[in-house]
Amino acid sequence: MYDSGEEFLNELYKDLHISKIVMHTALKSDTPVEKISKYLTRLDRIVKKAHQNEHDWHLFKSLCHSKYVIKKEDIKEEYINKNISPTFSREQVIYKVTTAAKDSLDTWIDFLGSLDQEAMWIKLWIFKGITSMGNYNEQRKAFSRRTKHTTSPFPMFDSAITLNIIDKIKLLIKIDDKKLINEAINSESFAKLYAYYFSEKREQILRDAIKNSGEWVHYEGLKDRVKLRKDIIGKGTLWCIENREDVKQLLENDVIDIYFSYDENNRPTNPRLAIVSNNKNIKEIRGIEHNQNIEPAMLEILERKLLSYNQTEKVQEIINASRKLTLLTEKENYTKSDIEFLYEIREKIGFFGYGKDERIEFLKSKRNVKADLAYYFDCNIEKIALTREELVKSDIYCYYGDISETGEKLNIILPNYVVGDVRCPSLISITGLEKLEVVTNDLLLPQINETLPNLKEIWGHDTNKVLKKQEKRM
Repeated sequence: MYDSGEEFLNELYKDLHISKIVMHTALKSDTPVEKISKYLTRLDRIVKKAHQNEHDWHLFKSLCHSKYVIKKEDIKEEYINKNISPTFSREQVIYKVTTAAKDSLDTWIDFLGSLDQEAMWIKLWIFKGITSMGNYNEQRKAFSRRTKHTTSPFPMFDSAITLNIIDKIKLLIKIDDKKLINEAINSESFAKLYAYYFSEKREQILRDAIKNSGEWVHYEGLKDRVKLRKDIIGKGTLWCIENREDVKQLLENDVIDIYFSYDENNRPTNPRLAIVSNNKNIKEIRGIEHNQNIEPAMLEILERKLLSYNQTEKVQEIINASRKLTLLTEKENYTKSDIEFLYEIREKIGFFGYGKDERIEFLKSKRNVKADLAYYFDCNIEKIALTREELVKSDIYCYYGDISETGEKLNIILPNYVVGDVRCPSLISITGLEKLEVVTNDLLLPQINETLPNLKEIWGHDTNKVLKKQEKRM
């Protein structure tokens, strides 16, 4: 039992009472709870005063930005290089990361500032929670811990979940029965509570998405940005357009069409698909499945919508691939064509979201991978390797996975087929490469000038034009 919110904070944050900001208003003779109480009184006065004036409130939020928003020098080079493109410069990458963080944090600050009737200890508890939260992981149903290098925005805001958590956490004060609160609340961490209810709501939305009939809503120009955010916030989509800055940037140049299925009252309120386009050319498609991929039930609706866009061949390929994955979930005996598709031997399986369709790994987890590949390559199962340790044997015919070696010499023997990448940036000798015939993905051997005697095909990107060099020599 906690007698007060201050006591709750003191128990939860053991060092709060000796922090510099708390000690600023405290006496050395004060108890930890008294120190926190004085700090909260001062903080409450500052926040309420700032909230009365637009300029002061903007200044208050700017101070929060300086402390909690990622600094441009803390954005890792690896992240920047990964997101740079011919149409998206380094400065634009940095700008997008920092403004998305500011925008998402502002949403929370504005909400907390509007809670006039709530005690400051609750607001501080929430604020400390959201500023510790990184990206949401759908598989773990949790938010990662935020560090100074975190590039994702602050957690997507949901007022209903937050108000529900506030009501529940109040039960901890002056009451003995903590069982009134779900087991997920045991840690009394806002981050864990928010993740718990956020994942529950998202799962409920996916369960409720049984009714597929609905209608498309068109958003065009900055005049629609407020309406768009209002229509999707709190619906568990995880789409970036929930953030003010992201939707503003998109609607400045592009248009967005969102498909809403009907709810139990026959109103189009459940967002299921989003298409970003420019002059009828599709730039992006998102759904509400894992990794923001498209639900199988939405493919026909998407297909009909494609009739009004240009150059949709690539989109149609992804739709066809998604349908094939659905068929494979209902099939036990795979043909060689099925194996080639599932294991992405000839080509990668496309996807609409920011990551692969989770059914690919799910289906493979149910299969005997070595048996499938042995059947496909017409060899004994002993000649299939799935781990690096197996590549010390000289009779391996196919390795399934990526080869990434950083040394100047190989301590393994590459087989005839590598279903994956081969990346050896420092390798200076072809010893261990003599058998290699086919690399199904990318080949990177920048230091190699010798001929690889058996290399015939590279289905991905031949980074250093190894095959071309060999053809010239021949």
